[in-house]
Amino acid sequence: VVQSRKDPVVNPKGTLKLFEQIGSEIKEYYIFDYECHGILIGEGAKRIYKAIENFIRQWV
Repeated sequence: VVQSRKDPVVNPKGTLKLFEQIGSEIKEYYIFDYECHGILIGEGAKRIYKAIENFIRQWV
């Protein structure tokens, strides 16, 4: 799960609650210091994609 710390649309507490309810032991929660909702595009997106890539390489 990836989340922006200051997301104006989705409260990080909600994504953390979602994360905790995921039944798999193989999971990671990433929170980034951005102030926007669309964190997969624009400035800083490369950091997020790198975290996702690392997760996939580790577990797939």
